[in-house]
Amino acid sequence: MTEKQMTQFYDLNQMPARIRPNFESKAVAGRGLMSIWVTVTAGTHTAAHQHPHEQVTWLRSGRMRYRIGDGESVECGPGQVVHIPGGIEHEVWYIETCQYVEIFAPPRWDLYPSLKPDQPEVK
Repeated sequence: MTEKQMTQFYDLNQMPARIRPNFESKAVAGRGLMSIWVTVTAGTHTAAHQHPHEQVTWLRSGRMRYRIGDGESVECGPGQVVHIPGGIEHEVWYIETCQYVEIFAPPRWDLYPSLKPDQPEVK
């Protein structure tokens, strides 16, 4: 697949959703990054974990508490952005129902294997 073939426009309202208990998400990926639009129900907890992917989370609505590494948990509200380097443990408590956008580099093919391009990157 060429870069031109990968270039697309998306209507978020028309994209298929991945639905899990308390989570609904929609994703778009290229070869080097992935964006995921997420809605999570209040009271949900994402257990402590780490992954090699760099992550940026932009909270659009709701309130959550984020703990990154050995730091204290921090409450975040709408408009706040969280950056998590790859390999750093983190966990999240969703105080209110939240809508946020996550960006991962490289893409999280473990979460969305069907989005992986079928050809190696052209150098």
